[in-house]
Amino acid sequence: MDYPLDLWFCISEYISPEVVVKFACLCQATRYITTTVQFWLSLFRRHYQWTAALPESLSYWNIDRRMRDVRVCVIRALFLMYPPFCARLAAEKPLSADPTQLLRAQCILQWHRKEGSHHKYFFKFAHPQHCSRDGRLAKCVGEAPAHTNPHSGCWVLEATGAGVYAVPMVMGEHLYHAGVGVSANLCSHTLRLALVPPHLLPSSSRAPTRRHRVPATEITLDPVTNVRLYPWWHPEYWNVLQISDSGDKDDW
Repeated sequence: MDYPLDLWFCISEYISPEVVVKFACLCQATRYITTTVQFWLSLFRRHYQWTAALPESLSYWNIDRRMRDVRVCVIRALFLMYPPFCARLAAEKPLSADPTQLLRAQCILQWHRKEGSHHKYFFKFAHPQHCSRDGRLAKCVGEAPAHTNPHSGCWVLEATGAGVYAVPMVMGEHLYHAGVGVSANLCSHTLRLALVPPHLLPSSSRAPTRRHRVPATEITLDPVTNVRLYPWWHPEYWNVLQISDSGDKDDW
């Protein structure tokens, strides 16, 4: 049975952020609704917290101006003011990140910053398949401007160490191997990354990942006190990118 689109729009007024995906998967009508500016603005206004520390661009008075990327802005704002999402971020623990999520992703930016007595190393990765998928979506959906997201499929890997490490230039290369392990002294942790040029990357993710068979650029950060992963919707993702653009860093 096909229900009128207006009925689905009325129901969407009661959808919580956690179940947006389930709502979109009900039928083509609900999928269409989640691509509209109206849906995302309604979701934002229902859960807006006046006491939340939001960037000026995500404030209640400016969100209406972000028509082309309103979905991205609303999701970012929810992770800054919606209690269940804020609790999820607060529960993140040091050294709990899994860098294998970035396998086969391309490193498109890297930088280093000294913070007090520690040194932080940043690598921005992009999953090409995610970016191309969003591009195809934008061509198929009538309200595509609401879904504009140049950061789709992007992550920032942050590693904190006590010293300065010799890190080679790997921008443009793809992550072939990654892991966080225990140092040889069993008292600290180590981050190991191996990256290869595009023509050396196995054609399939199911191909054997034997590092000794592929000449890769090895990066070893030992010891590290923390390893974090920030997807595009994470508040820290935008904070570290703003620092990288400000010039307050050492570029490689």
